[in-house]
Formats: sequence, structure tokens, C-alpha cells
Amino acid sequence: MNIVGYLVQDVVRESATATVYKVQHPKLQSQHACKIVPKVIADIPSVRAAFLSRAHWYIDNQSPFSVRVTDVVETDIQLGIVMDWLEGESLRQYLDRYRSVSVQPALRWGVQVLAALHVLHQDGMVHGDITPNNIFLQQTSDGTMAILMDAGIHRHVHGEANRFPVRLSNLRYQAPEEIHKQTDVGTWTDVYSMGAILYEMLVGRPLFDGQSEYSIMHAIQGGAFSALDKLMSDLPNGVADIVHRALAKDSTKRFASAAEMMAAIHATIELPDLEEGVPTQTEFEDPVVDVLIEQDGEWVLQSATYIPDDIDEEEGVEDSEVDSTFGLPKIQVSGRLRGLLWRFRFSIAGVGLLMCAIVLLFLGGAINGRMTHIQLTTAPTWGGMKVELDEVPMRGRAESKKMSLGEHSVDILGGMFEPGGCGRCCWTDRTTFSVPFGWGDFREEVDLGKRTALLQCPTVEQSYLFEKIRPMQDWMGAPFDVPMRGDNALWHQVTLSSGFWMGKTEVTQDLYQQVMNVTEPGEGHLPKRNITWLETIEFCNRLSELEGLQECYQIQGDDVTWESGIKCNGYRLPTEAEWELAAKAEQGLVVDGRYTWFAGGANASLLAWHSPNAQQKVHPVGGKYPNAFGLYDMSGNVAEWVWDGFTPHLRDGVNPKGVQSKRKSVRGGHYLSPITQIRVFDRSYAIQSYRSETIGFRIVRSIR
Repeated sequence: MNIVGYLVQDVVRESATATVYKVQHPKLQSQHACKIVPKVIADIPSVRAAFLSRAHWYIDNQSPFSVRVTDVVETDIQLGIVMDWLEGESLRQYLDRYRSVSVQPALRWGVQVLAALHVLHQDGMVHGDITPNNIFLQQTSDGTMAILMDAGIHRHVHGEANRFPVRLSNLRYQAPEEIHKQTDVGTWTDVYSMGAILYEMLVGRPLFDGQSEYSIMHAIQGGAFSALDKLMSDLPNGVADIVHRALAKDSTKRFASAAEMMAAIHATIELPDLEEGVPTQTEFEDPVVDVLIEQDGEWVLQSATYIPDDIDEEEGVEDSEVDSTFGLPKIQVSGRLRGLLWRFRFSIAGVGLLMCAIVLLFLGGAINGRMTHIQLTTAPTWGGMKVELDEVPMRGRAESKKMSLGEHSVDILGGMFEPGGCGRCCWTDRTTFSVPFGWGDFREEVDLGKRTALLQCPTVEQSYLFEKIRPMQDWMGAPFDVPMRGDNALWHQVTLSSGFWMGKTEVTQDLYQQVMNVTEPGEGHLPKRNITWLETIEFCNRLSELEGLQECYQIQGDDVTWESGIKCNGYRLPTEAEWELAAKAEQGLVVDGRYTWFAGGANASLLAWHSPNAQQKVHPVGGKYPNAFGLYDMSGNVAEWVWDGFTPHLRDGVNPKGVQSKRKSVRGGHYLSPITQIRVFDRSYAIQSYRSETIGFRIVRSIR
């Protein structure tokens, strides 16, 4: 990798949207950090213009508390900024090591970052990416100073180009208005992020946390958190009120800018000068002094720990005399030994505690003291059954695993086909158990036979498999600057509040014949096609009836309603939002500089049957690679009916069901489609009574 005007020394960090290099100026021999935007993003005209405008503004508007931008890289193949190389670590690294920060350093670092934000806010600009990863703790001669990185340039590129999924580690610091997009983002949004960071520094844990994007977003939108003054009894008066105001769910109740929040902190607590660093944390060490000790008639220079005057003979020095010149004790041999023990008292105590911890962990089974066996008894022989022990996949038999003390769980997901048995039951089961303290083996039995005995088996025995899709929030459509983007693929955000089961493939001809009790020519493992939207609705209701489930649709001639919505537990068509988010499988449209706009990635030949490789014919289901959710043929082979009436004007929403219209959306493209019509955001439509050899469908069931 060559960067114009600089010598590349190392790659510091890589991501889908930027690569950071350590570089050297060949003439000045100075060290710098250089952030380069991938060419696929830099080639979008609006992105390039916005990036350069922001970068040049930042060069002209420096702050002592923001990283200094020294140069802009702008060529036909490269776009980036050059910054000072800083020595130190990020606030994220600091918190990972120490967990929390004492009040004075936390507020001083916070005020320094707010001072950097003030320069942005004065011009009405928003950083938009305030996280512990973007706050750098620079080592100075008198301590550590907080430096704000990036100036929001990187997040600004996100907004102008493709909306990349926000990393889970960064999502925790987004304001409610960034999550639900119902109010404007402004300087008050940066204030919220700073409040979340101050809260984490003081408490030692994130303001809102979770195992998934949805759980974190839900917590942020709820806005309920533990009051700071209840968690910290020694907090100075007024500090909790400042942090709570910064974290107000209603943006109008927050500080309007960084300057307001900074003024409130200074009015509440006295802090040293802004440009003074925070003293580096070091462990206290007893002073070591050199003394002369008489040994066998000779005076020998020794190093010993100074023993305070208020320690008597029983606690430290035996028979000591004080040198009148230096005020230091003449330490006898026994006193020197005690002095050394006193000097290394913390180390000795630490070793003792460590050995005790090792013994306790050994007794508790964490270190070779216990093997845990999970026995799955009388399990149905469903080869595809998924069994997970604390998210570790298992097979349907006894498993051994070293386990820590505490509560653990076994999750079993069923739904596979066995001839003559329960074929297509979509079900889950969880059993929890606690690993006790003690020696030896621990065994837990999970009798799946008893747990599944009461399940009603489907009437139709057919190997049609489902994948479990969890609740999520993501973006539909494509940004305006995506090449060859359709006019109706509008960029908007949707939320799916409930999970659902989705067919791994389109409904096959074999399954359709069994459910509808008809005989049709053709191969049974091909997708069912030449079917109208109305006929797919009848199929869903018929399958629900056969399996004793609720029928989701109410049919009166050509009019169909879906009154119970996603609460219905029967079979149905996916909504357009469910279809697209499942097809995208939480993958951005650009990953590592490549357009990943097919269901499963960037390589259409491996993922889809389409015009260049299908030889103008339909192919059996599941013939290409699946996407990350295990779904096949979401791009190509046959297009798929969904529930929604077609409209070109899509908007943000929660569980959207589309408009009432006899023009129905069709998704995914087919075996005669060019490559530009099988992308996850491509849309088309057809009248609900239309039939075609290129249109089929797949089914879903809500998880209740």
C-alpha cells in the first residue's frame, strides 16, 4: 500500500469503511496516522465532496483537545486524512483494564472532550460518533489528556454513503433520536453520548447493554436506567443531576450544546486548569533508602524499606538506633528482614489471594476439577435438530464440557422431518440447571421425549425446513448513490419486534401437491410456480388447518384481510420487511470494499440462479449457497410473492404490512433476471391474479 507523500510503516486498524495506517513523512521524518476511505465509497461524488469539506473545515478549526489533522490525501484512487500520531491508549482500552474512573479524572476528561466538541458546536456541526473508542488518552509530561478523535468525519461518510450497520460496541452511546429517527439529530445528540460515557466511567458499566442490537435499542428507547446517585454514595452534590440531564430521553430537556454542559460541570465542582493532564495511576510503593549495616565487623551498604517512626519494635524494628545526620534507622538483621516483608506486603498478600483463588476454582470444578455431562435421552432422530449448551452447539447425545459454577442452560430447536413421525413442528425448549460447588462429575439429563410428546404432529409429511429469525431493526432499500439503484428502493428503517420461522427454501411442488391434494406434472423438488398471489393465501390457510393452527387470512372472493397480524400462529406469507431483512441477514451493502447486495454476499454466481448461469430454466431448491440466516434462493431461481400491496413510497415503521392494493410486491428476482434485478433491495410487483413460471413463494410462522 502506497500513500502519496508518505511512507507506510504499519496497518493500525481495518474496517469496512476505513483503514488506518501508521505513516512517516519522508522529509520531516515525523510520525502520523492516516485514515483512508475505501475506493468504493470515495467514488460516490456526494461522499467525496462532504468528506473534503469536513476535513478542510477541521484543519482550519483546531482545538487542543481534538486530534490535529495535518493533511488531506486526495487522488483518483485514494481519499483520506493525515493526523498527528499520538502516544497512549483509547478510553475503551482504559475502561477494559480499570472498569471505572474516579470522579475528578472522569470529569476532567469529560470537560476536555466537551471543549473539543464546543469548537464543532459553535459552527452548528455535530460529531455524531462519540464513543470510548474515539476518545484517546494521550500521555503528556504531567499526566493524561483526553483527545477527541475523527471529528465526526467517519460518521459523516456513513450518512452520505451507504448506511453501514453500527457496531454493537458503538450502539450503546447512540441517543434515542438516532435510534427511532423521529426527531432531529443535533448538538444535543453529542451531549447524550457524553452523558453515557461519563455514566460508564463513574459506574464501571455501560448505561445500556445487551446481547443484541434489538435489546440495546429497546433499552435506549425505553430510557430507564439506574440513578447515578443511588449507585455511588460518595458522588459530589450536583454531579448526578448533570449526567441525568445529559441523558434525558426528551432531547429538549438536555443541555443544548457542549458549552452548556461544560459550564454546568464547572459550576458544580472545582477542577484544575483545563489543559493540565490527569496524573497517571500508579501503585503506591514504599520509599527505598540506602543504609550502612554492620556485618562481622564491617560496614556494608544495603537497601531497605524506610520504617516510619510510629512503628514500634513489635511491628518492625528491633533494637534500632537513629542516625542523627540522616534520620534513618540503623537496621539490625532481624529488622531488615521485617522491613523487606513490610515492603513486599502487597505482593505477598496478592500471591496468597491468587493461590486461594486457584484452590477455590479447582474445588469448584473450573480447573480440571469437574467434567459436566449433558445427556439427551429418547431424543427424536431428527438429524438436523439443533442443540446448544450455553450457545455451544451439541449433538443429540451425551456431551462433556468443563463448566463454571452458576446457572447454565440447554436450548433445543426442533423442526426437522422424520418419516412417520413429527415432521414439521417448529418448536423450542430450554432447560436450565445450576452447577454446584464441589468435586467430581456433574450430570444433567434432558428427556426430549417427554418434552415433545404433547406436540401435535402435522398431517402433511414433507421435508420442508425452517430457520428461526430473531427480532431486529435494520434498513430497507438502498441509499441514493448506490449504482443502478431502482427509484422505488427507498432507504428507510424498519423494526421487526417479533421473531418468526421462515422456510429455508421456496415451497416445493411436492409440498404444494400434498397440502392442496392435487396432482401436477413436473419434478417435486422444484419450487412451486405458475401460482397467483390468491392461491398462495389459500395454501397458507389450508396448511394451518391441517396442522390445527390458526388460519391467518380471511378470504371473501378477491378480498383478503389479515386481522390478527403477526399474533397469528399459523402459516402465512412474509411481509416485505420480513423478507428483505431476512435476505440481508444483518449484512451491510458494502463489506471490505465490495458490494454485498445479494442474499449471502457479493458473488452472485455462488448464491443465485440468474440469467448468466441458469441456462433459461428453473432449478431445484437449495442448489446454491445460503445466506447467513441459512436461507436459500432469496436471490434468483424464482421470484417470491410477499403479503404487501405495492407502493413506491416506503417509510420507517414497526412491523409494516404495506398498503391495501391488488398490486402485490414480488421480491428476489428469478432465473431469467439480469444481475441488477436479483439484489436484496430490488423490487417489482404483479396483479394478485397474475401467474408466471418465474414467480413462487415461501412461507413463515410467527414465534409467540
